[in-house]
Amino acid sequence: MVDTPGWKWCKQYLKNPRKFINLSRIFTQQKSKKSKKYKFGAEVPRNLKHALELEKINGNIMWGEATEKEVNETLEHSTFIIVDNISEIPKDYLFIPLQFVYNHKFDGRRKEHLGACGNFTDPDIAEIYSGVVRIERVRILFLIADFHGLIIISADVCNVYLNGYTKEKIYTEINYGKLKGE
Repeated sequence: MVDTPGWKWCKQYLKNPRKFINLSRIFTQQKSKKSKKYKFGAEVPRNLKHALELEKINGNIMWGEATEKEVNETLEHSTFIIVDNISEIPKDYLFIPLQFVYNHKFDGRRKEHLGACGNFTDPDIAEIYSGVVRIERVRILFLIADFHGLIIISADVCNVYLNGYTKEKIYTEINYGKLKGE
């Protein structure tokens, strides 16, 4: 595998097991949630409140427009049944919070995705979360798998569904006033 184009960089790690162990440690470390994330020269917000703070600092409304667009698309697809009173929700429903995930595109656009926090339900064997990873991390995983003689199986999830049905009976709550600090 290390003689395959694009993989020759791995030889240095196989020759020195200490480098390989250090690389594995770096791979497993996670960034602090407090650290700032920049993409294409712009800070990417951690949540809606942070997005609104960045708008004030930058003097624009780009994150708000992205959030509004995502919420409007979600409503247009009739993703949720909206009730005004929490007492209307049956007792056997499970609360699942929503999460805004922000991204800054290469052409300057701001993009926001609204998704449910799936870690609040028991995972089904057929339903697996798929995130986006950097190519360096994928290559390191291939190297680790090859080192241990493992077989790799992969898949690609290209889009999020807005109107997929769930097996669980769930509900969520949105309070924009609370999120904006009002």
